[in-house]
Amino acid sequence: LGSSRTLARWPQACFGQQRAAAHSIGLGAMEGHKKESLPEYKTVQRLQKNYLVRCGEPLENIIPGNGVKPASAIRRIESDLKGVRARLGQLAEEELLSQQSRETQKKGSQQDLENSREALLERMKQLELKLVELETL
Repeated sequence: LGSSRTLARWPQACFGQQRAAAHSIGLGAMEGHKKESLPEYKTVQRLQKNYLVRCGEPLENIIPGNGVKPASAIRRIESDLKGVRARLGQLAEEELLSQQSRETQKKGSQQDLENSREALLERMKQLELKLVELETL
């Protein structure tokens, strides 16, 4: 019975060590903020899924970055680009259909198509710049 009980508690013991390590890291940052006497529950913040840190100021001030992994950000931007390109394809199709039936088409809707196409092209340029910036990190 003793060995099975130890095996059952092993993951919990591992997480406890991670929390203890994160706590000891947070104590160094907390020394300058003990004067403010914040309640303990307000000083605990989650660093990752299993890491809790005790600090008095926001984590953005301590750890640079926004917390999103670069690979995840690149994947999100690529999916956004894919959506923008698909919408541009739909707009091009609508423009071709409107050119075929110009006599029934109003000029206002043609202008709307051009404006939305320009906005999508601008959005695409912004996303591509972000993508290049993330890929160079």
